[in-house]
Amino acid sequence: MSRNLRMKAKQISSLLPGMARRGAMISCLLVCAAAMPVAMAEEPANPDSKPLKDDSAKASPEAQPVKDSSEAAGKDSRRVLDDGKQANNNSRETEGDAIPVEDNSGKANPNSGKVNDSSQAAGNDSRRVDDSDMNRASPDASRKTDRSVKADPRAAEVQDGNMDKANPASRPATASDRAKQATPPPVAPEPTNFEKETAVREAVTAAEESVRLSKLEIKQPAEARAIIDGILAADGPVSRVEQQRGAELADEALHSGDGVPDEMRAETEAYLRDRLRGQLAPDRKLPKFFRDRGDDDVVGLVPSDESPRFLHSGRRYVHFHSRTSIPSVLLANAALGYVSIYTPAEANRLYTPDEADLAVLPQEYRGGDARVLSYPVSEKSMISTNDITFQRGSTQFADAHSYEMARILSAAMKDNDFAGIRFVIEGHASAEGTFEENQILSQQRAEAIARELVRNGLEAERVIPVGFGASEARHPPTAPEAMRSMDRRVAIFRIEEPGLAR
Repeated sequence: MSRNLRMKAKQISSLLPGMARRGAMISCLLVCAAAMPVAMAEEPANPDSKPLKDDSAKASPEAQPVKDSSEAAGKDSRRVLDDGKQANNNSRETEGDAIPVEDNSGKANPNSGKVNDSSQAAGNDSRRVDDSDMNRASPDASRKTDRSVKADPRAAEVQDGNMDKANPASRPATASDRAKQATPPPVAPEPTNFEKETAVREAVTAAEESVRLSKLEIKQPAEARAIIDGILAADGPVSRVEQQRGAELADEALHSGDGVPDEMRAETEAYLRDRLRGQLAPDRKLPKFFRDRGDDDVVGLVPSDESPRFLHSGRRYVHFHSRTSIPSVLLANAALGYVSIYTPAEANRLYTPDEADLAVLPQEYRGGDARVLSYPVSEKSMISTNDITFQRGSTQFADAHSYEMARILSAAMKDNDFAGIRFVIEGHASAEGTFEENQILSQQRAEAIARELVRNGLEAERVIPVGFGASEARHPPTAPEAMRSMDRRVAIFRIEEPGLAR
């Protein structure tokens, strides 16, 4: 065995104890390696030869240190100037041999010299700059004047002509400027006569329906007065739509006075006042204000010697087919003691009506659930007139003369002699149509007159509207229109009863 072979074997022998612990597979590999004496084509280096210089990146520990310019330099290499943003951990500090560099980036090296940073995200140690954008300015930047409409509260106040986006601290625009910018509201079209009439009918129906149940069980005077106000008050829902409907005729009566001179007006007012007192002399001349009905010499004021059908011993009687059919304003007056309500049997003990008079009433108005409403009146105070007329089938006054008559009548009723006195306003109809329809329409017309009196200054609780329908009509449905029109009249009485609460 040659010298080289013996050296190899010796080296392998020295390794066998450690390799035996690694297992049988490693042992086999070593035996195979020892059995290859002639596998090398080239003789290995002599152990006594000089070490070679290794220029590779993985140099031998004994190799001479080399200059490494990469960022991952060897630990033994010479320290170099690092211009990178993230300097090598082994590079020299600024106070050493390295030359400090100027870093103009937004993330300067902590050891580099401070620079002028003009960006909005300046370093904490950079010089403060003037930032004109107040929305993103550095907290330490100098404040600038902002003239936008969204100015900083500390900015100088500006004049903003746009009131929608004005700065709260700016000077408000003038009223004329606002008027120019304002959009005029749309103008609602004027309602038609049909729409006005429909609105009044709906208001009347709604007023009655709102108290349909409570009117039968009124317990307190305040409840009764609330019902009266709801039907008759000048600012009530029914009165408001009535004024809109009759505004044109009422305005004509107010401004033109229907051609009535002041002397004629004063004469008519005095005549009505004396009539309501019951002190009218038989030969008192009728004022020219009242209508002249033409060839028959029938004037607007019906002669008082025509005694009404249902007037007996100073009391008036009006029949209804049930208690629920009595209008709410009359039930409210009954609750206050101004009128009385009887059954037919109770009413018969007070007076004995003529059979001919009762014959005009339908059977349901004479027995069963029928009711009779009664109130005391001064017979001498009666005013029966055709000077307040209505449009056909409506509660709308027919002309300006009717408005003027209501105005003069209210002035007479407000005389100091009548302080605390109540009046009844009766509506009467001609005989055409059904009895119930005529009674409802005449009641609504009486209430319309009462509201006109209230709008002219009379208290709502001092007027009691009552609808008689055709129960006192003097002419049949087949009579000429001129005769039937006499039955469409208004009767007014002064209520009078000793001890009656007023």
